Amino acid sequence: PPEVWGVRLHLLALIGPSLAVGPELAWYGNVGSERTVSIDGQVFESNRSLTQVGGLVRFGVEVGPTRTALLAGLGLSENRAGTAGASVGGEVEVRLWERLPPLAFDVRYHINIDDNPSNPDYLTFGAGSRLRW
Repeated sequence: PPEVWGVRLHLLALIGPSLAVGPELAWYGNVGSERTVSIDGQVFESNRSLTQVGGLVRFGVEVGPTRTALLAGLGLSENRAGTAGASVGGEVEVRLWERLPPLAFDVRYHINIDDNPSNPDYLTFGAGSRLRW
């Protein structure tokens, strides 16, 4: 299977010390791509990307130098067909050095909530950083 890389951007507003809410925009390459081999051996490839627009809620608590959080999202995605979806997952944020932005690692399970069979459920793993102001 092809490697899948993507970009996810959140703009979350902190509502108290534990809750953050805001929009999310994501793009992943090679999600839903297919390779078909015909009877005579010809290979046909169909490359697709996945675009998502939605909202995200993050509820987290600090545990020493780390922050753990539950994530829940709702939004629209476009791959083989447009669909409504939801995601649930978890995140760990680690601050290695006070002068550097923290590193964040997450895992999320994305589900198709409008029963569109052309868009399957999938799992994503993320790594990145965040800026606060």
